[in-house]
Amino acid sequence: MTIISKPRGCGKTHQLIMLSDAMQIPIAVETTHEVHNIIEKAKKLKCNIPDPVTITHLKTCKRGGSTCKKVLLDNMECVFRDIMRNLDKEEVVFTLYALLRNYLNADVAFATTSAGKENDQ
Repeated sequence: MTIISKPRGCGKTHQLIMLSDAMQIPIAVETTHEVHNIIEKAKKLKCNIPDPVTITHLKTCKRGGSTCKKVLLDNMECVFRDIMRNLDKEEVVFTLYALLRNYLNADVAFATTSAGKENDQ
């Protein structure tokens, strides 16, 4: 996985559309509104991309055998927010523990967060 990291409004989605056109891999986004925006941007750029999909669609297809084996993910922070909201605490801890240990090169004994199911309003 390659992460495209640029400030807001500096062409990340444009770059994904170009990659989607070249590689024929669909773009995954958070909402159906974003799906429509991607389609419109691709038309303006004269790019022939596979139909974009929502994260919800991918999660639903996962249970029934997804046809999307690979996606280009726009705004991956939305997926992290969704993970924090929807996974059980034990699953979040297990996943984050492995990520943090690898990132920090140290075991994390305690950590704090305001994200999670019980804090959604």
